[in-house]
Amino acid sequence: MDASKNYDTALFEKYKHSWAYAPYGIAFKNDSIVGLIEYSIGDNGLVPLLTTLDNKGNKIDSLNLLGNVWFGEEGQTLVSTVVKNDLKIVLTDSSKSWQVDEDYNIIPNTTELKVLIFTYQVIENGKIKRINISKPIISKIQS
Repeated sequence: MDASKNYDTALFEKYKHSWAYAPYGIAFKNDSIVGLIEYSIGDNGLVPLLTTLDNKGNKIDSLNLLGNVWFGEEGQTLVSTVVKNDLKIVLTDSSKSWQVDEDYNIIPNTTELKVLIFTYQVIENGKIKRINISKPIISKIQS
């Protein structure tokens, strides 16, 4: 995703999250708060953050929209996030893991998929509150 091209750089510097690199856009806005998506520099590259601000530009809260995405020799985690109209945020974390031999080849029938769903709510004061974590859904994958 490309960062926004039309933004006030001085305002961005004043109100951005401390690690933010560039703004992406406005996720939502109402009479009392605004939710901005901005890119921050993380271990795996650019990370989208949802930052809530009051109408005076004061930061209220923030949430990493991709959680703990990672790739390694023994697994990977992918995350997808949806911000709904009622300001609920649903983050789906899918982790796949496996065992490897001494040459880093995946050992057959050791692959497992674990899915967790985190639900957050942006409340009236702009705070982002975790309201639910699903029970893990775990499946063995035959290979």
